[in-house]
Amino acid sequence: FSATLNSTNTALVGAPAIVADLPTSGFGIIDGLTVGPNGDLYMTGYGKSQIYRYNVGSNAFSTEVTLAGGGEFRSDLAFDPIDLKMIGLGIEPGSTDRTLFQIPQAILEDGLDTAYSWDYYGGGASAWVSKILNIESELGGNPDGIAFDPTNGDLYMTGDGTGVYQYDRVTAVRGALIPGTGDGFLN
Repeated sequence: FSATLNSTNTALVGAPAIVADLPTSGFGIIDGLTVGPNGDLYMTGYGKSQIYRYNVGSNAFSTEVTLAGGGEFRSDLAFDPIDLKMIGLGIEPGSTDRTLFQIPQAILEDGLDTAYSWDYYGGGASAWVSKILNIESELGGNPDGIAFDPTNGDLYMTGDGTGVYQYDRVTAVRGALIPGTGDGFLN
């Protein structure tokens, strides 16, 4: 569905409109919906190891990425406004820890089901390699929302913990709780 919000983003203006009926089998529970820089919709299947793309113009649904070696793409997705890579919460193959991964935009638009080897947000030498988001984390056991500030690339995350937090995109250090957020989700 697509919908129009009022000027304060607090209520719908008119009724939501159906954009597409997505496939109902083989994809798990569709989750992690985001809009890519190209205007296509990208999503995960909860508990699956795949990223799907829906091309609004051609009404085509495709599998774009399959995680090699197991693991799962989980929860939420967002495009980094600085380098345009897709960033998401996931479970690395062979682990139970939730961390942030990245996927280059080019393999998300090639129309092929590309085998993907896990790559941490920022790459293998980044501070995100050792950042575990579901154990002893202010995000709680189920981190479930990520978003970027489109103007400066600040990263925000939430889960079933205590609210929405800002994280330094380079150091992975958590900033302050965003005032007034309490418990909640960004997705």
